[in-house]
Amino acid sequence: MRVLLAVAVVAVTAMPAHAIVFDFSWSTTTNGASVGNFSDQLTSLDTSATVMGTIEINAAPGAMFTASDVTDYSLTLVGDPDASATFTDETQSAFIISGMISAVGDTATLTDFFVSNTLAASFGCQEPGCALSTGDLDDFFIQAEDALGNGVDVDYADQAAALASFNLTASDNQPGPAVVPLPASLPLALAGFAALAGLARRRA
Repeated sequence: MRVLLAVAVVAVTAMPAHAIVFDFSWSTTTNGASVGNFSDQLTSLDTSATVMGTIEINAAPGAMFTASDVTDYSLTLVGDPDASATFTDETQSAFIISGMISAVGDTATLTDFFVSNTLAASFGCQEPGCALSTGDLDDFFIQAEDALGNGVDVDYADQAAALASFNLTASDNQPGPAVVPLPASLPLALAGFAALAGLARRRA
């Protein structure tokens, strides 16, 4: 009887969730960026372009992560005079991310990042890991572009500086512990265990 009761207790014990919500920020003014404006349509983003939002990563402190570990994200690109774009897990056409969460879970660093939405807006590294393509003499760069083709091409001194321009800091608003619903049959099973335990005590 003691073994059966122990099994029932283990069955309702949930493992703690590791999802961490990070505040994401990037701007054309970080890490000594050199900004080149361009526009295919109406207006171009200026040098004050920013991307802000949140990314929720289901990985423990100290762990590496990829796109498969991201459970939710929402990012907004804003630049003067009127260019803008929004990226979410519901509107994505492409999403690439990899990196590592710090040992205490308060920050995360990226080794690659790119996102685009169904309207053809995009933001992030233009080559894997923000590295240069073979034979490319341009600087390492990140590109932000809205659906009309308005955007900025941002150069950095090196790959490390480009990747460090993505800032992820643990949000003050973290999800609560996961609630695991009990199977419908579990209360009946527990009642049965209790009845059997009572019979065993009376027989003893």
